[in-house]
Amino acid sequence: MSLSRHPTDTAGHPLPDGSWPDPAGSAGSLDVVRRFCNSTNREHGADAWRSAAELSTWLWREHAVVGHVTDVDLVRLRAIRDATWTAIVSHALDPLVDAIRGMSFALAVDAGRLTLAAERPADIVVARLVDSVLAAQADRSWGRLKACARCDWVFYDRSKNRSGRWCTMDACGSRHKARAYRHRRSINDHLT
Repeated sequence: MSLSRHPTDTAGHPLPDGSWPDPAGSAGSLDVVRRFCNSTNREHGADAWRSAAELSTWLWREHAVVGHVTDVDLVRLRAIRDATWTAIVSHALDPLVDAIRGMSFALAVDAGRLTLAAERPADIVVARLVDSVLAAQADRSWGRLKACARCDWVFYDRSKNRSGRWCTMDACGSRHKARAYRHRRSINDHLT
């Protein structure tokens, strides 16, 4: 995965677009969850939210109108981002449920659909995420959201049998296969 053409965070670490490698909108209701998780690049240590101001900018780009973002919101949303990623990796929602415990939501109707509503910035963001997860569970797409076995980037698995392991075959799949080949080659060289 060539990251040089992508922006960096304030510490200079590569921070690819949260939708990469899939086109924006291609994960349906899970797009917001994928971009939320991909606001940090676990492989390179980048983070789009190094401060409350950066989180506020990121939320604005995501069209999330939340008001004034505080350091408390930053801490809570980082914890929820990690819990969401863990829920995707473990295929269990318990980490996410534990992380959102104590947040305040109300029911609302939006375009004839029942949704969650909130007032505090972190709660507003989480309400949007929970709405997306609920919609994905209803249409059975939640299981298609995965973390790459190589770089931990969250991607939407389009494979027919839902067996995708890498964000892209060109990037992480090829790196994995090349490493496995070099390993086999070194074992063979050692044995001969």
